[in-house]
Amino acid sequence: MVMQRGKSFLNFYGGDERVFNQAYFKRFPKDTKRGYGMEVVIWVDTVEELKELFEKVKDKMKVVEPLKLQRWGHWDFRVEDPFGFYIRIGDRYDWINRDDFKAATPGNIEKKGLKI
Repeated sequence: MVMQRGKSFLNFYGGDERVFNQAYFKRFPKDTKRGYGMEVVIWVDTVEELKELFEKVKDKMKVVEPLKLQRWGHWDFRVEDPFGFYIRIGDRYDWINRDDFKAATPGNIEKKGLKI
């Protein structure tokens, strides 16, 4: 499967001999769920564009979580492609520099109950 948006695209290997013979993927058992442990995030520029995209894909892909306003104030939906890849599609925001994600300092990590 290939997903394209503008000039960007993602190529997902399927479950045929091409993936089983690919240099990296051939290391795993053939029944391994391909997308396990990986989240693909795709941003769109506006919530209106996101709603239109959800309407286009909701009947073509397995919807894991429908379009909704998340607790952090942004909209997204999540799907699983036919090979098990978990894909989150949402309205664009700077999730790396958000206040609640800032600076992995020991104090901030301790506040979140995490250990280094």
